[in-house]
Amino acid sequence: MVVVSLSHLRVPLLASLLVGCGSPGLESMTEGGALAEVGEGKLRLTPATALTFGARSPLADPAEKSVLLTVEGGSSVRVVEAYLDSTTSRAFTLPGTLSLPVVLQPGDEAALPVEFLPYAAGSYFGDLVVVMVEEGEERELSVALEGEGCADGDSDGSCDD
Repeated sequence: MVVVSLSHLRVPLLASLLVGCGSPGLESMTEGGALAEVGEGKLRLTPATALTFGARSPLADPAEKSVLLTVEGGSSVRVVEAYLDSTTSRAFTLPGTLSLPVVLQPGDEAALPVEFLPYAAGSYFGDLVVVMVEEGEERELSVALEGEGCADGDSDGSCDD
């Protein structure tokens, strides 16, 4: 996995693309998930690059997966917002089970659930953006969302090959 420091950026970017583009000012590391630093606090998102749901029938219940938020470093991190950006559809939703804003202390973990339910056959893409603030400084991290809708799903929501 790749970790990227996004401390100087204010727009959500896909971490896997940043590492490959050679942008100046980006500090790449090689452990864990996507990482943003604010002061002494560090927020890590896992998975770092993409939350993949695979194929799902539109007739099934939504599939739910979570992005894990972990605080590292010497100070707390205030997570103020999580939203979906650049989604190709409304197939991805945030069910709202993590109450924001929330202050996470060093060593704390919180799961941010994302649901996927395609409305037709085809590919679905989007981004989950997490916004954190400390001492007036705002940082954003994003994780790509990927899913596939199939036309001939089974009763349990899985898709025939």
